[in-house]
Amino acid sequence: MPAPSDAAESATSAGPDLEGIDLSSIDPFWTTSMADRYAAFAALRRHDPIRFFPEQETEYLAAGPGYWAVTRHADVVEVSRRSDAFCSGEGTNIPDLPPEFREFFGSMINMDDPRHARLRRVVSAGFTPRMMRTLDDGIVRTASDIVDRVGGWGSCDFVTEVASRLPLTVICDLMGIEPDRYDDVFELSNIVLSQGDPEYVPEDVNPLEAFLSAGAGLAAIMHETAELRRGGDGEDLTSVLVHAEVDGERRTADELASFFVLLCVAGN
Repeated sequence: MPAPSDAAESATSAGPDLEGIDLSSIDPFWTTSMADRYAAFAALRRHDPIRFFPEQETEYLAAGPGYWAVTRHADVVEVSRRSDAFCSGEGTNIPDLPPEFREFFGSMINMDDPRHARLRRVVSAGFTPRMMRTLDDGIVRTASDIVDRVGGWGSCDFVTEVASRLPLTVICDLMGIEPDRYDDVFELSNIVLSQGDPEYVPEDVNPLEAFLSAGAGLAAIMHETAELRRGGDGEDLTSVLVHAEVDGERRTADELASFFVLLCVAGN
């Protein structure tokens, strides 16, 4: 398989139609081939690196005001550093989500300084060299356990049994989630990311309600875990975070829950 840059250069030799590129469109843009998407982004970087796109209305969200897509690396770096001129607090998703969704599901991603800096410092306090060594050992152990588990099956759904299970198991181990809740975390995070897919959200259920309910379920798991860790001396990340202080402040229960939801979504 060619490298992304090779695929992009090859696909752009014919010059994709700039007017036909719509980053807001799940279908056809995000369902097309990877090579075509690489080509589209290469064309944008070359000819229209900062381009405005309107948002599309979905069956459960009204169309927002649109957004500027920044596609060159140097420009992305500049935007990321210029918190005085650019913000994340209004949301980072292509479709504009309601404020309660941005706060709950985006956590630190949908946040600006000084709050973002404070929470980042608290989280960073948990990622010590010792914690990273423990995490590394845990990843190796989890990967070995998963391979041993499916090795004798002959066949399996690789996404469900291996590709999805590995990152979420690592995240649950990292946060000290009890093993009997792993499947719950997996199912709830699938709903959060489902985009209303009927495989995860029944057609007679409002997707927004399903997302909030699933997010609340993940938050409840984190609240239970954090409560068990308070007053203890555990070595998982939840134990570290419930005791870590920056400028005399600790993370609230809701901040911990939102951080856990962010990890689950990122690891799904």
